[in-house]
Amino acid sequence: MLSLPMWKCPEWTQNASLVNATSPEFIEVWQSRIRELQGAIMVASCFQIVVGFTGLIGFLMRYIGPLTIAPTITLIALPLFETAGNDAGVHWGISVLTAFLIILFSQYLRNVPVPMLTYSKAKKCHFIKIHLFQIFPV
Repeated sequence: MLSLPMWKCPEWTQNASLVNATSPEFIEVWQSRIRELQGAIMVASCFQIVVGFTGLIGFLMRYIGPLTIAPTITLIALPLFETAGNDAGVHWGISVLTAFLIILFSQYLRNVPVPMLTYSKAKKCHFIKIHLFQIFPV
């Protein structure tokens, strides 16, 4: 959506020293973009709520399997590869830390139970162990 020609940055914003961030024109430019983005997120969220409450996912999972999901995720992620590579090259410390944490959580801490504080009327406050990284691997 933001790669459409109507959302390209105006020429006068290319030089940061010439931009007056308090000018009404500048404020309207970024606020209109934020409003558009907020609207898109709200519509997508409402769609997810409707799909979740109607049970449509359970019905669709009979027809959508791993052979459909894997190529779809690949097609979504491929255009992001160049940007991610460029950003990872600039911020290599964050990139290494992110890769390390993903490997640690998904591969090594998957079977480690994490103590969580819970409350119930019968036992009051007590700790239970949850395999948190199996539920949320990355």
